[in-house]
Amino acid sequence: SLREFEFLCEIRMSRDYRVEFLRNLPEVLVFGDIGWRSIINEKRYMGPVDYYSGLTELYSNSRTILNLTLVKNRFDVNQRLFDVFGAGGYLISDKRKNLDIFGEKLIQSFSNFEELEVILGREPVEESFKREITGKLRQEIYEKHRLINRAEFILNKLKGSI
Repeated sequence: SLREFEFLCEIRMSRDYRVEFLRNLPEVLVFGDIGWRSIINEKRYMGPVDYYSGLTELYSNSRTILNLTLVKNRFDVNQRLFDVFGAGGYLISDKRKNLDIFGEKLIQSFSNFEELEVILGREPVEESFKREITGKLRQEIYEKHRLINRAEFILNKLKGSI
């Protein structure tokens, strides 16, 4: 069907987008489903991580998490941003229009590989800076982006339209 074809195209485009960045970053380790093993050098492929038991530890213990969003989400931020900063980790992301939901421009972001190289060229980021940014974002997430906050927002919008 057309929808299945579109879905396969989205998956392929997202994979190609991510692989292009990763090909130029040989020191980056890749965690993910088994499909990455055939795409990335086996020494770089670290295997899958269980969302409920291992991801928080991975995020909080990694020097930096690189977020490469699915191509179809050109505007939206993904769950990883909330998860990484909620776990006390540090993240660099590809630019998304809605990164501004986090108030200040706290998340370092890039539009292309050259911009990412500039950011990574400043690595390692001072641990005190990472702690400051992570603390601000954790607070922001706690105050504005929990499910209760989202439900209140929606209910207030509904009240205004009734």
